[in-house]
Amino acid sequence: MISLTTAASVLLILAAVWLIILIIKRQHEYVFRAMMIMLILLLGLIFLRQHEAGKLTWPEIKLKILPEKPVLYNYTETKAYVAGRKETQYIFLEPQPRLSLKLDSTGAYFHISDIKPINGMLKHLNLPEIEEAVPELASITGSKRHINMYKWENYAAGTLIIHRTLCQNSRTLEIYQGVAVVRLLN
Repeated sequence: MISLTTAASVLLILAAVWLIILIIKRQHEYVFRAMMIMLILLLGLIFLRQHEAGKLTWPEIKLKILPEKPVLYNYTETKAYVAGRKETQYIFLEPQPRLSLKLDSTGAYFHISDIKPINGMLKHLNLPEIEEAVPELASITGSKRHINMYKWENYAAGTLIIHRTLCQNSRTLEIYQGVAVVRLLN
């Protein structure tokens, strides 16, 4: 992604080229405008280089100006002991958290491509965030029982298992891949 400093530098170069063309063509009525635009871009570039704002990308600026409103998820929490291990299940009702997935090269499995939606959901559940994306469990085990499941063995609070499902927003009728159940094994 292009940073603000790079974009301002490119615009400053274009303004300088425009000023040179105006001088060569002897269009003196536009020279003052070109010099003012160049001065504004130069001051903006100096500001961006002196502050950390120059390292921001366009999506980061969009998030700072228009932050995403937090989604409140409806879920039920159940706790039980399974095979001597404590298990906590979070079963999501509508609206279910979205998953960012990509199809693998074989076209058989969906792997997690972005962990931000999952970390947002885990934050809502007051659980630690995950560090990395994982492939669909069925692509590792080869078992059809593990389709739609994602497993983190090295999760900070134990073993994290996410069950994926096909969801539909009842208001917009949009269909998307989302989280049905989150299981935490201690």
